[in-house]
Amino acid sequence: MISRGNLTQIQPPTLTGSGGKVTISWKDNSGIGNAKPTDKLLLALINPVKNEVITRYDETERAEEKFAVDIPHWAGDKVHIYMAFASEDGKDVSDSICYQNILIV
Repeated sequence: MISRGNLTQIQPPTLTGSGGKVTISWKDNSGIGNAKPTDKLLLALINPVKNEVITRYDETERAEEKFAVDIPHWAGDKVHIYMAFASEDGKDVSDSICYQNILIV
């Protein structure tokens, strides 16, 4: 877990990897529970092979429905991806979800 809270979680995302890039897509579920289109994506990509972590916050909003990150030096590695949302003011967060052993191709 990277976060625990009462903000509405991310809808189950689609994860794709190609050319050293990971793209995460989700459905905007604004209006369900307390989800708002301006909620910010919290993201942690962990590479246990290389002992490296990439984190992102405050760049992508729930309404954008997509985030991509280039990590070409991770091609061929399996990574763990943690995702959640935080309210625009940062006071509320959702429970995070985790996907393990995602192969970066």
